[in-house]
Formats: sequence, structure tokens, C-alpha cells
Amino acid sequence: MSAVAMHAPQVATKELKPLVTYFAPDCQDQVQPGEFVNDYYGVPVWLMQDYLVALGAEVIGENVLCFERCRVELAPAPRKHVGSLEFGGSRVSFSGCAGGIQEVLDKLEWKTLRCGG
Repeated sequence: MSAVAMHAPQVATKELKPLVTYFAPDCQDQVQPGEFVNDYYGVPVWLMQDYLVALGAEVIGENVLCFERCRVELAPAPRKHVGSLEFGGSRVSFSGCAGGIQEVLDKLEWKTLRCGG
């Protein structure tokens, strides 16, 4: 066996698990608009929309997107101040099937973890 073959990288077989779980993936509970809202600082609204479209959302209106089992509304997050620094981000309001929301959150988490995924 050659040295190259002995040191070949192995393919990861485990699936990455989400860092935070809000709902069980099979949960059929309905989440009403405004009941589940997350702020993502450092990710402007236009970029959040790009992330969601890349994850399979369809744009159905200005800052309104739909997945198969949930709906997302985007707005600017309230500005934060740290000393002389000021920064903003996206406020994301989820509604629809709780399990569907969790599916989106599982994917979105890796996009926003380092602001780009």
C-alpha cells in the first residue's frame, strides 16, 4: 500500500446536528405570526433573503418568503450600540408548522453561524 493511500482523508459519515432545537422535527403544532421571532445581527435583510432563497424559499412578496411548511417575514432588527459602535441585522419572524420551522432553522444556523455559511 502506498503512503498516499494510507493517509487518504476519510469521508465523514455522521450528519451535523443543530446547535439549538426549538421544536421536534415531526411537530405539527401551528406557530402564529409574531410568536417565534429571531434577530440575526450582522446579517442585513437583503443577505438573509439570499440565504433563505438558497435554502429553498420562494419569494412571495417584499421581505416575505415561503417554504413548503412555513412562512418567513423579514424586517430590520433594532440597532444595537456597543460603546461608539452601532450595528444592525435582520429580524426574522417564522409562522406555520413548528416542525417545518425547525427544518429551516437547522439549515439557517450553519449559514448564520459565521455570517456566510
